[in-house]
Amino acid sequence: MKVKFLRIYGQHSIGSEAEIKVDEKEKQYLLSTGTILVLADDITEEIPIVDAEEEKPAKNGRKKNAE
Repeated sequence: MKVKFLRIYGQHSIGSEAEIKVDEKEKQYLLSTGTILVLADDITEEIPIVDAEEEKPAKNGRKKNAE
């Protein structure tokens, strides 16, 4: 993730931007102490694939109703 440092952290100085890799627990600690500001988070959420049958419109453009 790309972050901006608001405090000194290791070799990173205040105001510097860097790509860092930390686990979720360390990330929460750095955020709660005001050490970093997240600029871009590379975590992508997995979107579940839903198997759904698409409803085709009738010839007149209206959707078919199951009555």
